[in-house]
Amino acid sequence: MSNSVSVLALSTEKKQYVGDFLDCIVETLDLSETQYGLIKRAYESVGSYLAGGDDPILVGAEIYSQGSVRLNTTVKPKGSDQYDVDLLCYLPNANIASGWAEVLEAVRVRLASHGTYSEMLSPLPRGHRIMYAGEYHLDITPGIDLSNNYSEENHPLLVPDSRLRDWKESNPAGYATWFDKITEKTPRFFMLEVSCESFVKSAAVRPLPDHTQKKLLNRIVQIFKRHRDVWAAEGGKERVDLKPISAIITTLAGHAYEHICDEKRGYSTDFDVLLDVLELMPHYIRHSFGLYFVANPSMPAENFAEKWNVGEARKGEKLKRNFELWHQAVTDNIIEIASSVGEDQLLDNLSKYFGERPVKAVRAAMLGGVNAARGSNDLRVSAITGALSAGAVSTSAAARTVPANTFYGGNSLSAATVQKNTFFGD
Repeated sequence: MSNSVSVLALSTEKKQYVGDFLDCIVETLDLSETQYGLIKRAYESVGSYLAGGDDPILVGAEIYSQGSVRLNTTVKPKGSDQYDVDLLCYLPNANIASGWAEVLEAVRVRLASHGTYSEMLSPLPRGHRIMYAGEYHLDITPGIDLSNNYSEENHPLLVPDSRLRDWKESNPAGYATWFDKITEKTPRFFMLEVSCESFVKSAAVRPLPDHTQKKLLNRIVQIFKRHRDVWAAEGGKERVDLKPISAIITTLAGHAYEHICDEKRGYSTDFDVLLDVLELMPHYIRHSFGLYFVANPSMPAENFAEKWNVGEARKGEKLKRNFELWHQAVTDNIIEIASSVGEDQLLDNLSKYFGERPVKAVRAAMLGGVNAARGSNDLRVSAITGALSAGAVSTSAAARTVPANTFYGGNSLSAATVQKNTFFGD
């Protein structure tokens, strides 16, 4: 049975509430403005230092972010792990004649000459890592022009790879442009109108307004990545080492999301969109002549699934199998969460599959916001989601004020009473 069919029995209000809770969980795991500012200053300082050396290879060096920081899909690592900040060091004055090994060495020598960086430096197959004593580390990959077709939106590059002892094609700028364009697309949503008794579906089909600065696809990818991290941690070291990489999850989710937008499918909630994206993701894994491919859409020669084709120690087989196991687990677990009976079971399931700490943080924030709004008679029920919310809304028809709670002789809500909704069986 498909995901979309299996959740038809769930009410719109319940699905949206679960979707909103998942959004709030990943929001607590995102980079804060302070963290982002520290990271940005750190990599800008590294870039300036690299560009300031005498080596002709490094003259004019520019550093820009790639990966999750650039795509706005960062998720706080689980446990004691650090944020992995991927950077591209573009070397406009180097070329293929410079040699891949010489480029790696030029970057290493320059960083090692710095009194602070030298103590924080370690090698990577495609570059160098600067390990900060805190919440993050910088992974710096040098790159040279693959062609003269350079722009901020599309930048085909060659990057060194010490494992292959050669150059590899890459295009992080082009990938980010591809992803950003898809995030701007919006699935069709059935607009809901509210009566005192029930939700009534109107004839109009239109997109809901974006209620956060982060787009729906960004948030979906964050949800998947967080689940993957918790799932991997529960399976031991080998599962952690061989878990699905973010590039594969992000690419497959991007293709699936673009498909449902272009096909103009209609949805009641963000949660329904998430389930369809999840179901469609494996359709974009190519298998040809015994090899697996998940190509960089902006650079088809770059295969994010190349390690799935490694025969040594059955590594490729294990990586592909782990993707399949994770995909089945996240599908089953999210549907289990949505099918929770009662608020306590919902919170238990969310904690089990997304981590106890962020669920507690969201719960505490919800209680604080609802209590404050209840006290000021500003607690409302969303016309779209049916969930309790605090604060003013854009139109008077969009929400109705919830009266102050006097059932127990006061205005505050306890953890046992807030959000005890009928759609969780309470």
